[in-house]
Amino acid sequence: MVTYERYSNLSDLPRRYRKRAKSKMFDDETFVQAIDTKSGRIRSKHNPKLILTDNRIIRLKSGMVRSESEDYQLAEITSIQFNRGMRTSKIKLQGSAIDDDYKVTKRLGQPFTSAVREQMANKQTQ
Repeated sequence: MVTYERYSNLSDLPRRYRKRAKSKMFDDETFVQAIDTKSGRIRSKHNPKLILTDNRIIRLKSGMVRSESEDYQLAEITSIQFNRGMRTSKIKLQGSAIDDDYKVTKRLGQPFTSAVREQMANKQTQ
């Protein structure tokens, strides 16, 4: 059985994702945490990951044949919301040209949202 995980260290990510995340991160960027997101009905080790660094959020999906990524600068995000539902919870990112939802589990969504807000506050004070 595959469960949705929270990764507190870059080395905790599955090898395929760790390799892709390292190639996407800048030299001066620091990994904060990552979580699995829900994709479809089936739990899989290939579910997309939301990776939080000190500068941005990176959405990574790494499959057998192709990989996808999308990144959001923390400075461009104006709002991050965690919406808890009966069956599905979502993280909603909004900002300049950003309006995306990611399905997550209840136990992972709230801590991730709080960590993003903390990083955004740190960026504003610098």
